[in-house]
Amino acid sequence: MHVTQIKDNNQPNTFVGEWPSYIYNCANIPFLGKKGKSAYDSNVFNTLFIHNAMAELYLTFNKNSQILELLSLAQKNFKYFKNESSFNFWPELLRPSHLKCKHKNCKQRRPVNFNYHYGFINNYANIYDDADDTSAGYLAYYLSNKVKDSSGTNQLDYFNTDSYFKNFVLYRDTGIRKTNWYNKKNGFKYRTGAFFTWFGPDRKPSHFFTWFFPYHHKQNILYGRNEVDCVVNANILKTLYTLGDTTISGVKESKEFLRKVIAKNKCQTCGVYYPTEFSFHYALAKAISAGLTGFNDLKEVLISEILKQKNQQGFWESQIEGNDVQCTLYALNAIMMLSSDKKILNEIEPGINFLLEKRINDQTLTHWNGGVFFSGGSAIRYEHVWISDAYTTCLAIETLTNYLNFKKQL
Repeated sequence: MHVTQIKDNNQPNTFVGEWPSYIYNCANIPFLGKKGKSAYDSNVFNTLFIHNAMAELYLTFNKNSQILELLSLAQKNFKYFKNESSFNFWPELLRPSHLKCKHKNCKQRRPVNFNYHYGFINNYANIYDDADDTSAGYLAYYLSNKVKDSSGTNQLDYFNTDSYFKNFVLYRDTGIRKTNWYNKKNGFKYRTGAFFTWFGPDRKPSHFFTWFFPYHHKQNILYGRNEVDCVVNANILKTLYTLGDTTISGVKESKEFLRKVIAKNKCQTCGVYYPTEFSFHYALAKAISAGLTGFNDLKEVLISEILKQKNQQGFWESQIEGNDVQCTLYALNAIMMLSSDKKILNEIEPGINFLLEKRINDQTLTHWNGGVFFSGGSAIRYEHVWISDAYTTCLAIETLTNYLNFKKQL
């Protein structure tokens, strides 16, 4: 993780403290480009995930000073994506030079290198701050403070976390509004009361015609209507339960929504921006491990669902080409966090062996090829994706650490 982390700014191409990730087209996509089109991308989501996983590793298992160096450098990255009390997926940059701008120094949130040729696609890229990145950022600040207290290091700063929950309360699936088409497709046509993805209002009017005319000077929501994403809600609940903010409006409703996701057998499609199988199982298991209550009766249901999809070789295959490692990592982690039954060991060891076989040993580092950790959502959920060797390698470190700890506790 130390070798691949970006050490210096080279704006707008790379930002200090981040780990490399890439946007990739898995198919020919209208307005977005041909299959195989790819470019380096700077986004805070990748950095926050790795930061938080490394911080949890430091606090729970390994007081390695190199982890402190990783965290310190990652914290320099956060400022490019942070607003007053929220985070955005992308940095704020000048509008692409090939597009017209009526004002001087037109700025927007957008990818740093992937060329969205069409103007309306670039307008969509100028997205609102979101609950997923904000919950991860909120958690990063809390964990950083814990690591600083635990280590006594001067490498890390203290962060104020007081204001970061208010947008979760403000942006929820309530009131009179039209349902996002993807939520409707999954059978959630009613007001769930759960947390929205985006910190912004629905567009009015919002219909198929307006999809192609997003705002030019204002931030946008994809397709004009906010959605409820099960993985985003699980991530929010993990953060809130870790920090102890469990009485805010929306927690009860979010939990009810996630229970209905399981009851409706929508676990693998409810994550609007998470196409890899078992992303939801992993996120929910992380939340339960952080103290989330109300799911003990469903643990065996989730474990059974995962195990039923294991192949004869003992690992999990993804419908996305080249994504079996990522799929298997989510499955293994979820099982180990949901179960304390020693019989599970026989079920997961073939998957562990598969992961070890897939590791790549270069001269300077051991890593795994990156899988899909995010996507463009809904209509392009499987086609326009984000991959990162660093993300997948971090997930593998977490999996193998959990495996060793799981064996020790049996």
